[in-house]
Amino acid sequence: MEISGNHRSELRRWFWVTSWAGTYAGATSTTLRRALQEMREFADGRRDRLDLDVAAVQPVPDQFNLNSARTLAYVAWEAGAFPHRLDALGQTFDVVQRLASGAAQAYRPIYEKEGRPANRLILPTPPGTGLLQALRGLADSDALYGLDTTKQILKSHGVPEMAWHRMCGGQAELFLEYRAQYLGERLRDFAGDIGVPLDRDLVGVADDDTDHE
Repeated sequence: MEISGNHRSELRRWFWVTSWAGTYAGATSTTLRRALQEMREFADGRRDRLDLDVAAVQPVPDQFNLNSARTLAYVAWEAGAFPHRLDALGQTFDVVQRLASGAAQAYRPIYEKEGRPANRLILPTPPGTGLLQALRGLADSDALYGLDTTKQILKSHGVPEMAWHRMCGGQAELFLEYRAQYLGERLRDFAGDIGVPLDRDLVGVADDDTDHE
């Protein structure tokens, strides 16, 4: 069977919706058998659509837990949404390669004891330099590395300038709120593009539901 554009779009929606909704977290064998049968019918051309619980979609994990399908989907989305990354010195690096070497090591927290995704970045820094120190140090980047380097670095990681200014002023909570709002808006746009309107709270529980090590 040749895969049509409609089938590709539907499979794409299926991946994101089931991940964002935690569809198979703790699912019974009966539920899994029904889902498998539905997928077979879809593959055989006996149905054009897959039953998706769009109302249960919450794409932002409440905690950055890599044993959660919701978090892994968030990581996949973020990698695609911001593919061209700059390190703390303004040099490009391969974000996918960093993730392939280990997402737990690639994503580092800016502030300790804060689990929200807005607190995590894949940002290589010089040895011995933490993320918070490196980000605050960007204020000197334009003079050292060229015009607008700071803006380019921040943009490549989905960090609004307003949020960064709050960080530099010691307002950690406002930084996290502004960045979370910005990322949420980008997620809404992405979801809308694939036919999944988001009109509810974006944050869902990131329970352990995968075998990720």
